[in-house]
Amino acid sequence: MKNILSSITTEEKNRILEMHQSATSKQYLKEGYDIGGTFKVGAVTYTIKEIGTMDCKFSITVTDMTSKKDATYTDANINTIPDVNLKNTMSMIRRDKMRQAGC
Repeated sequence: MKNILSSITTEEKNRILEMHQSATSKQYLKEGYDIGGTFKVGAVTYTIKEIGTMDCKFSITVTDMTSKKDATYTDANINTIPDVNLKNTMSMIRRDKMRQAGC
C-alpha cells in the first residue's frame, strides 16, 4: 500500500489541517462527545451528563446551561426534537456512540 502522506506537499498537508481546525471550531466537525463535554446549538450551550448504549439502545442526558434544565433523549424521542439543529446534533452523537459500542 502506498503511503499517500509522503506524496503530498507540506502546503497541502497544512491546507488539510487548516480545514480540519476550521471545521472543528465552527462545530461542523467535533472531536468527540463525552460525559462532561459541552456543545453549542444556536445560542444555547449544553453539557452532557450521561450517555448510554446498553443493549444497543441509545440514551443521552444533557443540561441546557441557560435554563439549567436537564433533558433526556433516547432512540424513541430523538426524532421528536423540535429544534432541527439540536435534533441533528443528537442524531450525530447517537450514530458515533452506537458505532463505538459496536451496534
